[in-house]
Amino acid sequence: MPGVNYHSTGADGSQRSCETSDLSDCSLGHPGKCKPRQGALQAFSTTIKSIAGSGMMALPFAFREAGWLGGLVGLVLVAILSGVTMRQLLICSQIVKDRLKKLGGPWDRPMGFREIAGFCFGHSGELVVDLTLVTCQIGANCAFISFISSNISSVLSEHESLSWITNVYVIWGVFPVLCALCLLRNTTYLAPTSHFGNVALLVGIGTVLYYSASHPVSVHGDGALASVSIEGLPLFNGWSGFATFLGIAAFSMCAHAEIQAINNDVESSKTYVRVLDLSMLVITLVYAVFAMLPYMSFKDETHSNIFLNLGKGTFVAIVKITMSLVVTCNYPLSMFPAMECLDAMLWGPSGSAEEKVSLVPKLPIGSSPRISAPSRASSSNEDSSSTSHYVKGSLLRIAGVAFTCVVASIFNDFGLLTALVGSLTGGLLCYILPTILYYKLVHRSASAFSRALLAIQMLASVLLFMSGLFVALRPASNE
Repeated sequence: MPGVNYHSTGADGSQRSCETSDLSDCSLGHPGKCKPRQGALQAFSTTIKSIAGSGMMALPFAFREAGWLGGLVGLVLVAILSGVTMRQLLICSQIVKDRLKKLGGPWDRPMGFREIAGFCFGHSGELVVDLTLVTCQIGANCAFISFISSNISSVLSEHESLSWITNVYVIWGVFPVLCALCLLRNTTYLAPTSHFGNVALLVGIGTVLYYSASHPVSVHGDGALASVSIEGLPLFNGWSGFATFLGIAAFSMCAHAEIQAINNDVESSKTYVRVLDLSMLVITLVYAVFAMLPYMSFKDETHSNIFLNLGKGTFVAIVKITMSLVVTCNYPLSMFPAMECLDAMLWGPSGSAEEKVSLVPKLPIGSSPRISAPSRASSSNEDSSSTSHYVKGSLLRIAGVAFTCVVASIFNDFGLLTALVGSLTGGLLCYILPTILYYKLVHRSASAFSRALLAIQMLASVLLFMSGLFVALRPASNE
Protein backbone atom coordinates (compact mmCIF):
# COMPACT_ATOMS: atom_id res chain seq x y z
CA MET A 1 0.00 0.00 0.00
CA PRO A 2 1.50 3.38 -0.95
CA GLY A 3 2.30 5.83 1.83
CA VAL A 4 -0.14 8.60 2.69
CA ASN A 5 0.90 12.08 3.79
CA TYR A 6 -0.54 13.30 7.08
CA HIS A 7 -0.07 16.85 8.32
CA SER A 8 -0.53 18.68 11.61
CA THR A 9 0.64 21.91 13.20
CA GLY A 10 3.21 21.74 16.00
CA ALA A 11 3.17 23.77 19.17
CA ASP A 12 5.61 26.20 17.60
CA GLY A 13 3.40 26.70 14.57
CA SER A 14 5.59 24.62 12.26
CA GLN A 15 4.00 22.18 9.86
CA ARG A 16 4.51 18.54 10.68
CA SER A 17 4.02 15.65 8.32
CA CYS A 18 4.82 12.02 7.85
CA GLU A 19 4.51 9.51 5.11
CA THR A 20 3.37 6.08 6.22
CA SER A 21 0.78 3.45 5.69
CA ASP A 22 0.36 2.61 9.38
CA LEU A 23 -1.39 5.14 11.58
CA SER A 24 -0.55 3.15 14.71
CA ASP A 25 3.09 4.33 14.52
CA CYS A 26 2.52 8.07 14.57
CA SER A 27 1.72 10.74 17.08
CA LEU A 28 -1.23 11.49 14.89
CA GLY A 29 0.00 8.77 15.05
CA HIS A 30 3.56 7.98 14.32
CA PRO A 31 5.95 8.87 17.13
CA GLY A 32 9.40 9.47 15.75
CA LYS A 33 8.23 9.76 12.15
CA CYS A 34 6.39 13.07 12.26
CA LYS A 35 8.96 15.76 11.55
CA PRO A 36 8.78 19.55 11.38
CA ARG A 37 8.86 20.71 7.79
CA GLN A 38 11.33 23.58 7.43
CA GLY A 39 11.26 25.88 4.45
CA ALA A 40 14.40 27.21 2.76
CA LEU A 41 14.64 30.37 4.90
CA GLN A 42 14.10 28.53 8.18
CA ALA A 43 16.58 25.84 7.14
CA PHE A 44 19.15 28.54 6.31
CA SER A 45 18.72 30.13 9.74
CA THR A 46 18.91 26.77 11.52
CA THR A 47 22.04 25.79 9.60
CA ILE A 48 23.81 29.03 10.47
CA LYS A 49 22.94 28.62 14.14
CA SER A 50 24.08 24.99 14.11
CA ILE A 51 27.54 25.82 12.71
CA ALA A 52 28.32 29.10 14.46
CA GLY A 53 29.11 28.79 18.15
CA SER A 54 31.58 29.52 20.90
CA GLY A 55 34.33 27.71 18.96
CA MET A 56 34.64 30.73 16.71
CA MET A 57 35.97 32.72 19.68
CA ALA A 58 39.31 30.95 19.16
CA LEU A 59 39.54 31.85 15.45
CA PRO A 60 41.49 35.13 15.92
CA PHE A 61 44.05 33.15 17.92
CA ALA A 62 44.10 30.56 15.12
CA PHE A 63 44.99 33.31 12.64
CA ARG A 64 47.75 34.44 14.99
CA GLU A 65 49.14 30.91 14.89
CA ALA A 66 48.90 30.53 11.11
CA GLY A 67 49.61 34.06 9.88
CA TRP A 68 46.98 36.21 8.21
CA LEU A 69 47.38 34.79 4.69
CA GLY A 70 47.81 31.24 5.95
CA GLY A 71 44.67 31.73 8.03
CA LEU A 72 42.57 33.02 5.13
CA VAL A 73 43.72 30.29 2.75
CA GLY A 74 43.36 27.61 5.41
CA LEU A 75 39.87 28.81 6.35
CA VAL A 76 38.71 28.55 2.75
CA LEU A 77 40.23 25.07 2.38
CA VAL A 78 38.62 23.79 5.59
CA ALA A 79 35.28 25.35 4.56
CA ILE A 80 35.46 23.63 1.16
CA LEU A 81 36.35 20.28 2.75
CA SER A 82 33.52 20.73 5.29
CA GLY A 83 31.00 21.65 2.61
CA VAL A 84 32.00 18.71 0.40
CA THR A 85 31.78 16.14 3.21
CA MET A 86 28.43 17.56 4.38
CA ARG A 87 27.11 17.24 0.83
CA GLN A 88 28.42 13.69 0.60
CA LEU A 89 26.63 12.72 3.81
CA LEU A 90 23.36 14.06 2.40
CA ILE A 91 23.94 12.03 -0.76
CA CYS A 92 24.74 8.96 1.33
CA SER A 93 21.48 9.42 3.23
CA GLN A 94 19.49 9.44 0.01
CA ILE A 95 21.35 6.44 -1.42
CA VAL A 96 20.73 4.40 1.73
CA LYS A 97 17.04 5.36 1.74
CA ASP A 98 16.67 4.36 -1.92
CA ARG A 99 18.36 1.01 -1.37
CA LEU A 100 16.37 0.29 1.79
CA LYS A 101 13.17 1.12 -0.05
CA LYS A 102 14.03 -1.48 -2.70
CA LEU A 103 14.88 -4.03 0.00
CA GLY A 104 11.72 -3.34 1.97
CA GLY A 105 13.64 -1.91 4.92
CA PRO A 106 12.89 1.12 7.16
CA TRP A 107 13.68 3.67 4.45
CA ASP A 108 11.40 6.42 5.80
CA ARG A 109 13.16 6.80 9.15
CA PRO A 110 15.49 9.74 9.95
CA MET A 111 18.93 9.07 8.49
CA GLY A 112 22.12 9.99 10.33
CA PHE A 113 25.74 8.98 10.79
CA ARG A 114 24.91 5.83 12.71
CA GLU A 115 22.30 4.62 10.24
CA ILE A 116 24.55 5.13 7.22
CA ALA A 117 27.52 3.44 8.92
CA GLY A 118 25.31 0.55 10.02
CA PHE A 119 24.06 0.04 6.49
CA CYS A 120 27.61 0.10 5.08
CA PHE A 121 29.56 -1.82 7.73
CA GLY A 122 27.05 -3.42 10.07
CA HIS A 123 27.28 -3.24 13.85
CA SER A 124 31.00 -2.45 13.74
CA GLY A 125 30.24 0.70 11.75
CA GLU A 126 27.59 1.74 14.26
CA LEU A 127 30.03 1.17 17.12
CA VAL A 128 32.76 3.28 15.49
CA VAL A 129 30.32 6.15 14.92
CA ASP A 130 28.95 5.91 18.47
CA LEU A 131 32.39 5.99 20.06
CA THR A 132 33.59 8.83 17.81
CA LEU A 133 30.49 10.92 18.51
CA VAL A 134 30.88 10.37 22.26
CA THR A 135 34.56 11.32 22.16
CA CYS A 136 33.87 14.40 20.03
CA GLN A 137 31.06 15.69 22.24
CA ILE A 138 32.91 15.07 25.51
CA GLY A 139 36.04 16.70 24.05
CA ALA A 140 34.06 19.73 22.96
CA ASN A 141 32.67 20.08 26.48
CA CYS A 142 36.22 20.10 27.86
CA ALA A 143 36.86 23.14 25.65
CA PHE A 144 33.60 24.75 26.77
CA ILE A 145 34.58 24.44 30.44
CA SER A 146 37.91 26.10 29.67
CA PHE A 147 36.01 28.92 27.94
CA ILE A 148 33.72 29.39 30.96
CA SER A 149 36.54 29.36 33.49
CA SER A 150 38.74 31.84 31.62
CA ASN A 151 35.87 34.31 31.27
CA ILE A 152 34.70 34.09 34.88
CA SER A 153 38.21 34.23 36.37
CA SER A 154 39.06 37.29 34.23
CA VAL A 155 35.98 39.08 35.57
CA LEU A 156 36.81 38.16 39.17
CA SER A 157 40.44 39.24 38.76
CA GLU A 158 39.24 42.83 38.27
CA HIS A 159 38.50 42.86 42.01
CA GLU A 160 41.61 42.64 44.13
CA SER A 161 39.91 40.66 46.88
CA LEU A 162 38.88 37.97 44.34
CA SER A 163 42.01 37.89 42.21
CA TRP A 164 43.16 34.67 43.93
CA ILE A 165 40.36 32.73 42.20
CA THR A 166 42.07 31.03 39.25
CA ASN A 167 40.61 29.08 36.34
CA VAL A 168 40.90 25.80 38.22
CA TYR A 169 38.87 27.14 41.15
CA VAL A 170 36.17 28.31 38.73
CA ILE A 171 36.12 24.92 36.98
CA TRP A 172 35.41 23.04 40.19
CA GLY A 173 33.10 25.78 41.36
CA VAL A 174 30.78 25.19 38.39
CA PHE A 175 31.16 21.39 38.66
CA PRO A 176 28.07 20.93 40.92
CA VAL A 177 26.00 23.14 38.61
CA LEU A 178 27.01 21.15 35.53
CA CYS A 179 26.28 17.89 37.35
CA ALA A 180 22.79 19.07 38.30
CA LEU A 181 22.06 20.15 34.73
CA CYS A 182 23.35 16.89 33.26
CA LEU A 183 21.17 14.84 35.61
CA LEU A 184 18.13 16.24 33.80
CA ARG A 185 16.85 13.44 31.57
CA ASN A 186 14.62 15.76 29.57
CA THR A 187 16.41 18.51 27.65
CA THR A 188 13.09 20.30 27.03
CA TYR A 189 13.73 22.34 30.18
CA LEU A 190 16.82 23.86 28.55
CA ALA A 191 15.30 24.44 25.10
CA PRO A 192 14.27 28.09 25.79
CA THR A 193 17.92 28.98 26.44
CA SER A 194 18.68 28.50 22.73
CA HIS A 195 16.95 31.78 21.84
CA PHE A 196 18.81 33.56 24.62
CA GLY A 197 22.01 31.96 23.36
CA ASN A 198 21.48 33.23 19.82
CA VAL A 199 21.04 36.81 21.04
CA ALA A 200 24.02 36.52 23.39
CA LEU A 201 26.23 35.19 20.59
CA LEU A 202 25.33 38.11 18.34
CA VAL A 203 26.02 40.57 21.17
CA GLY A 204 29.32 38.82 21.86
CA ILE A 205 30.39 38.99 18.22
CA GLY A 206 29.41 42.66 18.01
CA THR A 207 31.31 43.45 21.22
CA VAL A 208 34.47 41.76 19.95
CA LEU A 209 34.32 43.57 16.61
CA TYR A 210 33.65 46.94 18.26
CA TYR A 211 36.53 46.65 20.72
CA SER A 212 38.81 45.35 17.99
CA ALA A 213 38.13 48.39 15.86
CA SER A 214 38.33 50.92 18.70
CA HIS A 215 41.16 49.50 20.84
CA PRO A 216 43.96 48.38 18.50
CA VAL A 217 47.42 47.60 19.91
CA SER A 218 50.51 49.31 18.54
CA VAL A 219 52.68 47.01 16.45
CA HIS A 220 55.74 48.79 17.84
CA GLY A 221 54.98 47.62 21.37
CA ASP A 222 54.99 51.10 22.90
CA GLY A 223 51.49 50.76 24.34
CA ALA A 224 50.06 53.49 22.09
CA LEU A 225 46.91 52.89 20.11
CA ALA A 226 47.37 52.29 16.40
CA SER A 227 45.19 51.84 13.34
CA VAL A 228 43.84 48.39 12.53
CA SER A 229 46.10 46.99 9.82
CA ILE A 230 48.17 44.00 8.76
CA GLU A 231 51.37 45.97 9.29
CA GLY A 232 53.97 43.71 10.85
CA LEU A 233 51.76 40.62 10.75
CA PRO A 234 53.34 37.50 9.19
CA LEU A 235 51.87 36.06 6.00
CA PHE A 236 52.56 32.52 7.20
CA ASN A 237 53.67 31.61 10.71
CA GLY A 238 55.07 28.13 10.09
CA TRP A 239 53.63 24.63 9.81
CA SER A 240 53.49 24.11 13.56
CA GLY A 241 51.16 27.08 14.00
CA PHE A 242 49.21 26.06 10.89
CA ALA A 243 48.50 22.68 12.50
CA THR A 244 46.89 24.48 15.44
CA PHE A 245 44.90 26.61 13.02
CA LEU A 246 43.54 23.56 11.19
CA GLY A 247 42.23 22.04 14.41
CA ILE A 248 40.48 25.23 15.52
CA ALA A 249 39.02 25.84 12.05
CA ALA A 250 37.73 22.26 11.92
CA PHE A 251 36.22 22.64 15.40
CA SER A 252 34.38 25.75 14.19
CA MET A 253 33.05 24.00 11.07
CA CYS A 254 32.12 20.59 12.51
CA ALA A 255 28.33 20.43 12.38
CA HIS A 256 27.86 17.39 10.18
CA ALA A 257 25.52 15.53 12.52
CA GLU A 258 23.37 18.65 12.92
CA ILE A 259 23.25 19.12 9.13
CA GLN A 260 21.88 15.61 8.71
CA ALA A 261 19.22 16.28 11.34
CA ILE A 262 18.17 19.46 9.53
CA ASN A 263 18.07 17.59 6.23
CA ASN A 264 15.64 15.10 7.81
CA ASP A 265 13.29 17.97 8.65
CA VAL A 266 13.26 20.06 5.47
CA GLU A 267 10.55 20.12 2.84
CA SER A 268 12.97 19.32 0.00
CA SER A 269 16.41 17.72 0.33
CA LYS A 270 17.37 18.95 -3.14
CA THR A 271 16.63 22.54 -2.13
CA TYR A 272 18.54 22.09 1.12
CA VAL A 273 21.75 21.28 -0.75
CA ARG A 274 21.69 24.81 -2.22
CA VAL A 275 20.77 26.24 1.19
CA LEU A 276 23.76 24.43 2.69
CA ASP A 277 26.12 25.85 0.05
CA LEU A 278 24.88 29.38 0.75
CA SER A 279 25.17 28.83 4.50
CA MET A 280 28.78 27.67 4.21
CA LEU A 281 29.62 30.73 2.10
CA VAL A 282 28.08 33.10 4.65
CA ILE A 283 29.76 31.32 7.57
CA THR A 284 33.15 31.47 5.86
CA LEU A 285 32.82 35.21 5.23
CA VAL A 286 31.68 35.88 8.80
CA TYR A 287 34.51 33.77 10.21
CA ALA A 288 37.08 35.54 8.04
CA VAL A 289 35.96 39.00 9.22
CA PHE A 290 35.62 37.90 12.83
CA ALA A 291 39.10 36.36 12.83
CA MET A 292 40.97 39.03 10.85
CA LEU A 293 39.72 42.19 12.55
CA PRO A 294 40.69 41.19 16.12
CA TYR A 295 43.98 39.74 14.90
CA MET A 296 44.83 42.98 13.04
CA SER A 297 43.95 44.89 16.19
CA PHE A 298 45.54 42.81 18.97
CA LYS A 299 48.28 41.21 16.85
CA ASP A 300 50.65 38.98 18.87
CA GLU A 301 48.66 39.68 22.04
CA THR A 302 45.60 37.86 20.65
CA HIS A 303 44.37 35.34 23.23
CA SER A 304 42.89 31.92 22.49
CA ASN A 305 39.69 33.24 24.11
CA ILE A 306 39.26 36.57 22.33
CA PHE A 307 37.12 37.95 25.19
CA LEU A 308 40.28 38.18 27.29
CA ASN A 309 41.50 40.90 24.91
CA LEU A 310 38.56 43.18 25.59
CA GLY A 311 39.95 44.68 28.77
CA LYS A 312 37.97 45.67 31.83
CA GLY A 313 34.66 47.40 32.37
CA THR A 314 31.11 46.69 33.43
CA PHE A 315 29.76 46.06 29.93
CA VAL A 316 32.59 43.69 29.01
CA ALA A 317 32.11 41.84 32.30
CA ILE A 318 28.38 41.45 31.59
CA VAL A 319 29.13 40.09 28.11
CA LYS A 320 31.68 37.61 29.48
CA ILE A 321 29.29 36.38 32.17
CA THR A 322 26.42 36.16 29.70
CA MET A 323 28.46 34.10 27.24
CA SER A 324 29.57 31.86 30.09
CA LEU A 325 25.94 31.29 31.13
CA VAL A 326 25.01 30.42 27.55
CA VAL A 327 27.81 27.87 27.28
CA THR A 328 26.87 26.49 30.71
CA CYS A 329 23.30 25.88 29.48
CA ASN A 330 24.59 24.37 26.22
CA TYR A 331 26.92 22.01 28.08
CA PRO A 332 24.21 19.51 29.15
CA LEU A 333 22.62 19.69 25.69
CA SER A 334 25.93 18.62 24.19
CA MET A 335 26.63 16.04 26.90
CA PHE A 336 23.14 14.49 26.76
CA PRO A 337 23.52 12.40 23.55
CA ALA A 338 27.01 11.26 24.59
CA MET A 339 25.78 10.05 27.99
CA GLU A 340 22.67 8.44 26.50
CA CYS A 341 24.88 6.58 24.03
CA LEU A 342 27.31 5.40 26.72
CA ASP A 343 24.38 4.46 28.95
CA ALA A 344 22.89 2.27 26.23
CA MET A 345 26.27 0.74 25.35
CA LEU A 346 27.04 -0.19 28.96
CA TRP A 347 23.64 -1.25 30.28
CA GLY A 348 21.28 -1.26 27.33
CA PRO A 349 18.53 1.28 26.55
CA SER A 350 16.25 2.21 29.41
CA GLY A 351 12.56 1.59 29.16
CA SER A 352 11.81 5.30 28.89
CA ALA A 353 14.47 6.07 26.33
CA GLU A 354 13.74 5.88 22.69
CA GLU A 355 15.75 3.00 21.27
CA LYS A 356 18.12 3.68 18.42
CA VAL A 357 17.06 2.39 15.05
CA SER A 358 19.59 0.00 13.59
CA LEU A 359 19.64 -0.66 9.89
CA VAL A 360 21.44 -3.95 10.52
CA PRO A 361 18.77 -6.66 10.12
CA LYS A 362 18.16 -8.76 13.23
CA LEU A 363 15.12 -10.73 12.01
CA PRO A 364 14.09 -11.96 8.56
CA ILE A 365 11.79 -9.58 6.74
CA GLY A 366 8.19 -10.41 7.54
CA SER A 367 8.93 -12.19 10.83
CA SER A 368 8.21 -10.77 14.25
CA PRO A 369 9.53 -11.53 17.73
CA ARG A 370 7.32 -13.51 20.09
CA ILE A 371 6.20 -11.33 22.99
CA SER A 372 4.70 -12.90 26.11
CA ALA A 373 2.37 -11.13 28.49
CA PRO A 374 4.25 -9.66 31.48
CA SER A 375 3.62 -11.23 34.85
CA ARG A 376 3.50 -9.39 38.17
CA ALA A 377 6.93 -10.74 39.06
CA SER A 378 8.42 -9.51 35.79
CA SER A 379 6.78 -6.12 36.32
CA SER A 380 8.39 -5.86 39.76
CA ASN A 381 11.75 -6.88 38.32
CA GLU A 382 11.40 -4.25 35.61
CA ASP A 383 10.74 -1.54 38.22
CA SER A 384 13.82 -2.60 40.19
CA SER A 385 15.89 -2.77 37.02
CA SER A 386 14.66 0.68 35.95
CA THR A 387 15.68 2.18 39.32
CA SER A 388 19.09 0.53 39.14
CA HIS A 389 19.52 1.75 35.57
CA TYR A 390 18.65 5.32 36.60
CA VAL A 391 21.15 5.28 39.47
CA LYS A 392 23.94 3.91 37.29
CA GLY A 393 23.09 6.40 34.57
CA SER A 394 23.24 9.27 37.05
CA LEU A 395 26.64 8.14 38.34
CA LEU A 396 27.84 7.86 34.73
CA ARG A 397 26.78 11.44 34.02
CA ILE A 398 28.53 12.75 37.15
CA ALA A 399 31.67 10.84 36.14
CA GLY A 400 31.45 12.33 32.63
CA VAL A 401 31.24 15.87 34.00
CA ALA A 402 34.13 15.17 36.38
CA PHE A 403 36.24 13.88 33.48
CA THR A 404 35.69 17.04 31.43
CA CYS A 405 36.57 19.18 34.46
CA VAL A 406 39.79 17.21 35.04
CA VAL A 407 40.85 17.58 31.40
CA ALA A 408 40.04 21.31 31.41
CA SER A 409 42.02 21.72 34.65
CA ILE A 410 45.08 19.95 33.22
CA PHE A 411 45.21 21.69 29.84
CA ASN A 412 43.50 24.95 30.89
CA ASP A 413 43.83 26.36 27.37
CA PHE A 414 40.75 27.03 25.24
CA GLY A 415 42.76 27.28 22.02
CA LEU A 416 44.68 24.07 22.61
CA LEU A 417 41.55 22.09 23.51
CA THR A 418 39.60 23.31 20.47
CA ALA A 419 42.56 22.49 18.22
CA LEU A 420 42.91 18.97 19.65
CA VAL A 421 39.20 18.19 19.52
CA GLY A 422 38.77 19.72 16.07
CA SER A 423 41.68 17.88 14.45
CA LEU A 424 41.53 14.51 16.22
CA THR A 425 37.87 13.69 16.90
CA GLY A 426 36.41 16.21 14.46
CA GLY A 427 38.86 15.16 11.76
CA LEU A 428 37.80 11.54 12.13
CA LEU A 429 34.07 12.12 12.50
CA CYS A 430 33.50 14.96 10.04
CA TYR A 431 36.11 14.37 7.35
CA ILE A 432 37.54 10.83 7.31
CA LEU A 433 34.34 8.88 8.06
CA PRO A 434 32.15 10.74 5.51
CA THR A 435 34.77 10.14 2.82
CA ILE A 436 34.88 6.41 3.62
CA LEU A 437 31.09 6.08 3.72
CA TYR A 438 30.67 7.97 0.45
CA TYR A 439 33.31 5.84 -1.27
CA LYS A 440 31.69 2.67 0.04
CA LEU A 441 28.35 3.60 -1.50
CA VAL A 442 29.43 5.07 -4.86
CA HIS A 443 32.80 3.53 -5.75
CA ARG A 444 31.33 1.00 -8.20
CA SER A 445 29.71 3.69 -10.32
CA ALA A 446 32.34 6.42 -9.81
CA SER A 447 34.60 7.46 -12.66
CA ALA A 448 38.39 7.33 -12.42
CA PHE A 449 38.44 11.13 -12.04
CA SER A 450 35.94 10.98 -9.16
CA ARG A 451 38.01 8.33 -7.43
CA ALA A 452 41.11 10.47 -7.81
CA LEU A 453 39.28 13.41 -6.21
CA LEU A 454 38.17 11.16 -3.35
CA ALA A 455 41.77 10.07 -2.84
CA ILE A 456 42.86 13.72 -2.61
CA GLN A 457 39.99 14.39 -0.20
CA MET A 458 41.01 11.45 1.98
CA LEU A 459 44.62 12.65 2.02
CA ALA A 460 43.51 16.14 3.12
CA SER A 461 41.27 14.63 5.81
CA VAL A 462 44.09 12.45 7.16
CA LEU A 463 46.50 15.40 7.20
CA LEU A 464 43.96 17.43 9.17
CA PHE A 465 43.62 14.53 11.60
CA MET A 466 47.41 14.19 11.90
CA SER A 467 47.74 17.91 12.63
CA GLY A 468 46.19 17.13 16.02
CA LEU A 469 49.19 15.01 16.91
CA PHE A 470 51.52 17.92 16.15
CA VAL A 471 49.38 20.17 18.34
CA ALA A 472 49.50 17.64 21.18
CA LEU A 473 53.28 17.29 20.97
CA ARG A 474 54.18 20.98 20.76
CA PRO A 475 54.12 23.38 23.73
CA ALA A 476 51.18 25.73 24.02
CA SER A 477 51.79 29.22 22.69
CA ASN A 478 48.75 30.97 24.04
CA GLU A 479 50.49 33.27 26.48
